[in-house]
Amino acid sequence: MLEGARILITGGAGFIGTALTARLADKNRIRILDTLRRNALGAAGLDTHPNVELIKGDVQDRACMNAAVEGMDYVIHMASIAGVDTVLKNPVPT
Repeated sequence: MLEGARILITGGAGFIGTALTARLADKNRIRILDTLRRNALGAAGLDTHPNVELIKGDVQDRACMNAAVEGMDYVIHMASIAGVDTVLKNPVPT
């Protein structure tokens, strides 16, 4: 298990990303980049965790991604366009 690392988790506010953040946050510095369309961090109590930093943004935004990866040791890419409703409404971007 990682300890003392600086980890960027894209899509970290989603269901699986939140579970991963909960597992890693006590012994690492976590930066989450997420659009917050489906934000599960608050329900898990991670929105106020001292080792968790949240950036609201999109992985498709190059400047946002460049800023998010700055100083990170690892990147865990979990961002996706989730949900059947989203895919049906916007099939081309998915």
